[in-house]
Amino acid sequence: MQLRALALALIAATACGGGHAPRAVSNESADPAAAAEPEAVLAALADAIAQDDGAALAALVDPDHGLTLWYTPGAGHAVFETITAGDVVAPSRRVHPGLDDTPEAWSQYAWSAVRASVTAGLAKLDRDPLDPRAAIYGDCGDMDQPVRAYLIHDQDDRSLFAGDLSGDGEVDEAAISTDLAVFNNWGFTAYLRQHAGRWYLRHLVVQDVCSA
Repeated sequence: MQLRALALALIAATACGGGHAPRAVSNESADPAAAAEPEAVLAALADAIAQDDGAALAALVDPDHGLTLWYTPGAGHAVFETITAGDVVAPSRRVHPGLDDTPEAWSQYAWSAVRASVTAGLAKLDRDPLDPRAAIYGDCGDMDQPVRAYLIHDQDDRSLFAGDLSGDGEVDEAAISTDLAVFNNWGFTAYLRQHAGRWYLRHLVVQDVCSA
């Protein structure tokens, strides 16, 4: 399934599945109790994309490491861009002509797919499931079955760096973040990192599932 088809499928899933209205989170006005939960940050991400609000997105970015956007042009991962803390460029303006497929993959439709995936996933979310690899979270052998989303804690981002197509396969241990929360709705994954009692976005991954 190609990224464009994935985007359309996620948007359709949102229209059918509904979901709660996203709540905005910002560094200056966030409810500390709400910001303590990864779900609130994900909902705020969906709202920032809907409003094309770069400042709202910037408020969710990991203040230490930034927010890395990844996509899957093949069996591994590739970095599209890293958004640094304080970068208030609107999501729709993150266009880099000349990079193979990435302008289409992120600026034209994947941001709306991310929003659709987050909104739909929060409405059908399993928290810390025993088996996040279970078929109910996506099965290439049965593309028509309903798919649920999950949020799982105590994870790391080693697999992203190990599969980085721009690298040599070596993983810099200092670059690995641990104790992350990972949200997955088949075809999209978000990694969140806690800092000073709040959760922030560390990675967003748009995946071309079942293509490898």
